[in-house]
Amino acid sequence: YVERATMAGERTGDLADIDPASVPYFSVAVLPSRVDAVRPSGRAGSGEVVVVGTGPAGPLWLTPETRGALAAADALVGYTTYLDRVPVRPGQARHGSDNKVESERAEFALDLARRGHRVAVVSGGDPGVFAMATAVLEVAAQE
Repeated sequence: YVERATMAGERTGDLADIDPASVPYFSVAVLPSRVDAVRPSGRAGSGEVVVVGTGPAGPLWLTPETRGALAAADALVGYTTYLDRVPVRPGQARHGSDNKVESERAEFALDLARRGHRVAVVSGGDPGVFAMATAVLEVAAQE
């Protein structure tokens, strides 16, 4: 993550350590990929990815399984509009993105899991219908 590059207020850091509320209007996030497969020591390899759907009408329509997966996750990945529908939990990292980058979002979620995180990929509606379940499985199959 880089903001205000070459300016007096320049700030860099790992994307996972950046509070989204502190991000200025324009910044750059450099996301890890299969090309950068170096794993940090510690929690590497012990994570998981689950894909959850927000249902048809907000928090009251979340299934018990989805509520459980969201509560267990230490990182949420998804289209920003869908992440905004999920109740905020202290200490839980949120990684929002545009809705046109499904493969990149899936790859980022899988990388977080390789680093030991419990990741919930948040989709709108049913995650298996026109949503992120397919993208995550396709990217995982390439690895």
